[in-house]
Amino acid sequence: MINLVKEIALEAGKYLKQHHENLNRIDFKDSREMVTNIDLEAEKIIVDKIKEEYPEHNIISEEMGELMKGSDYTWVIDPLDGTHNYIFKIPVFSSSIGLWYKGKPFAGAVYFPTSDELFWGEKGRGAFLNNKKISVKKQSIENSLLLADTDIVRTKNWQQRFLKLATRFFKVRISGAASFNFLRVASGDVGASIELNIKSGDFGASSIIIKEAGGKITDIKGDELTLKSKDVIATNGLIHDEILSSLLK
Repeated sequence: MINLVKEIALEAGKYLKQHHENLNRIDFKDSREMVTNIDLEAEKIIVDKIKEEYPEHNIISEEMGELMKGSDYTWVIDPLDGTHNYIFKIPVFSSSIGLWYKGKPFAGAVYFPTSDELFWGEKGRGAFLNNKKISVKKQSIENSLLLADTDIVRTKNWQQRFLKLATRFFKVRISGAASFNFLRVASGDVGASIELNIKSGDFGASSIIIKEAGGKITDIKGDELTLKSKDVIATNGLIHDEILSSLLK
């Protein structure tokens, strides 16, 4: 199935790049979340392809919602991760396609069209960037970069704990795209990523890639991810428990 997962991610990602100049409708889902006509068009391409190949499978999509058919297989998709970057011409966005089996991540592919980077992984087969195998880098907090989302500094319950933790890292950066953050952990460029208030599409593909790269991804309490998880931390594994301990004090 990984070949189809990769094929769909590539097709949707290329569509995002080719139609960037056709961005003509932006709607607000809430005060901070936007959706574009390109999100919806890319989503239709993805969903139609899945329905064509596996009409009996479940689908959860960022914009469409849930189409549950009682299958053991669930496709978890985000047609455009990094929507705000896309709107404001920041070239960090992707198409994310995940496949879960019996409630656990099984395969995933995320394509960044502006850099032509396809991250992918499948349970038991490893994690890859294009055709090169990747792995996390086992280094300490003090030697690691941290990628995070602005929600963690906007949320009063987490502000002080996060800022105290952040000072221990070598540097902290914000990219504006959850999949980018998670996958930079998988590739060994970054030691950890913390994302609050996200949806399953934001980690549906990345989670298996991180695991296959030797990293660890859980919810903010250290529990195994489910498709309902919202607050997520991914690390190189070595510093996972140390970060959780600091955040949960």
